[in-house]
Amino acid sequence: MTLETLSLPFVWVLNGFLALVYLTLEHFAVALLVFPLFWLISTTEKSQRPWMMASGAMAMAASMFGTLAIGVWTLIMAAASTLVIRLEKFNPQTLRWRIAGGIALYSLIGLGASVYRMIAPSLMSDAFFAQGQVYLSTIVGVATIIGPVGFMGMLAQSVWAHPPLEQSPEEMYSQIRTRGQRQ
Repeated sequence: MTLETLSLPFVWVLNGFLALVYLTLEHFAVALLVFPLFWLISTTEKSQRPWMMASGAMAMAASMFGTLAIGVWTLIMAAASTLVIRLEKFNPQTLRWRIAGGIALYSLIGLGASVYRMIAPSLMSDAFFAQGQVYLSTIVGVATIIGPVGFMGMLAQSVWAHPPLEQSPEEMYSQIRTRGQRQ
C-alpha cells in the first residue's frame, strides 16, 4: 500500500465536506430559511399546521430550484413573518392563515419563474413565442419582486392598522360574546 492509496479515504471525506460547504454557500438562503420556517410550523396550532407545512415545503422547493433572489425574498418574508407574529396581539390565528397563504403564493410564483427560465430557451425557436419573449420575461421579473413587496405591506398593515381598542382583545371578545352582561 502506498501513501496515496492510504490517503484516498481522507481525500474523499474532504471532497465531500468541500462540496457540502459549496452547496451551503451557494444556497445560503435555503439553509437559513429552515430556521424561520421551523419556528412558524412548530408554533402554529394543530389545525393550521398542515397548511403551514405545505407552505413551508413549497417555499423550500422554490428557494432551492429558483434564483438566488427568490430564495432571499422567501427568507425575508419568513423572517418578517416570525417577527410580526410575535408582535401581533389582535388576531394571531388569522395572521397565520394569511402568512401561510402569502408564502405559498410567492412559492408558486417562484416555482413558475423557475419553470419559465427552464423552458424559455426552447420557446425561442417558435416564432409565435419569440415575439412575446421580452414581454413574458418582464412579467415574470416583476412578479418575483411585486409578490414580496405586497406580502410585506400586508404584514405591516396587520401590525399597525387595527381599530382602536379600549380593552385587550380577550376582554373585547368576552364583552361581545356576553353582550356586556357581567356574570
